Amino acid sequence: MTIQSQIFHRDVFKQATERPHSTRLFGRPTTDPKQQEAADFFLEHGMTREQMAERDRMIGRERFEDGVLADLKGEPPENICNTRGLSPKRARYARFFELRLRLAKELSDLETKKADFLALIEAPKATEVEIRREVVRSAAHLLGRDADNSGSAKRKALEERLAAERHSAEAAQEATPELDRAIEKAQLRLAHINSREDEFLIPAVIAVANESGLGELYLKKVDELRVVLDLVNGLANVARRQDCWSGFSGFEGAAGPGNAFAQLTTVKLPCPAMEAVKKAEAKLVLSHSGNTDVWKHLMQSLLLDPRHNAKNFIALPK
Repeated sequence: MTIQSQIFHRDVFKQATERPHSTRLFGRPTTDPKQQEAADFFLEHGMTREQMAERDRMIGRERFEDGVLADLKGEPPENICNTRGLSPKRARYARFFELRLRLAKELSDLETKKADFLALIEAPKATEVEIRREVVRSAAHLLGRDADNSGSAKRKALEERLAAERHSAEAAQEATPELDRAIEKAQLRLAHINSREDEFLIPAVIAVANESGLGELYLKKVDELRVVLDLVNGLANVARRQDCWSGFSGFEGAAGPGNAFAQLTTVKLPCPAMEAVKKAEAKLVLSHSGNTDVWKHLMQSLLLDPRHNAKNFIALPK
């Protein structure tokens, strides 16, 4: 692009974008019809012809992909496979899995056919080499170096084969563009369904967790933790003025001689996406309140008898 052309295009852009339109750009007119036509097009459409062509190409591509993937946007077909005995989430994943297998097989079959097409296209080359070999053999016979004079008959058979191979090769070349489009569509469909894997797999994994009883076990252990935490917090309350108390992890402030008792913040345990756990989510909140009675009774017992079997006061969960 010449310097004059660069200046012109810059000025046209400024004229199209400045508000109000600049009037100081008309001092450098051009007589090049192509540049004038390009400027008129830009002023009318707000873009160059190249930009418009790229925009149209992208729109066309989006429409093409939407058409190819339209039937894969929703749920897999209900009757695509037998899901008897499976929970709804696992049955849904099984249908997705079967659909993906079928799409993968469709692509594999098309790619195998493409390899067959390429073999058909390449076949005449090998036969042409064989024909050339028979020509050399016949030449050797004519020169008296080879007693075998079957080259002519072999060539005739080879040329008949070559004619058939060339026909097949031309047919394969004619069919290849359509096959390539089918492969592109199959690749898009398989890639799209693969991109949705988590949408079907994760709910199936959670369903298995629900079926295993993990949620119920989790709640049971949380209840046991609550008993233990109440004992620990109660101990912290009772022992807060003792010099031997070195502090308590998880408490705000510092527990020790001369300091106010550190208060444990409320703890909310994780709530995994399991039905049993979500129904009892409130049970996952552990407060700072503690069981001090057991420790006060223990202290009274030790005051009366230092050798008392004090462990009987502490009822730990089994």
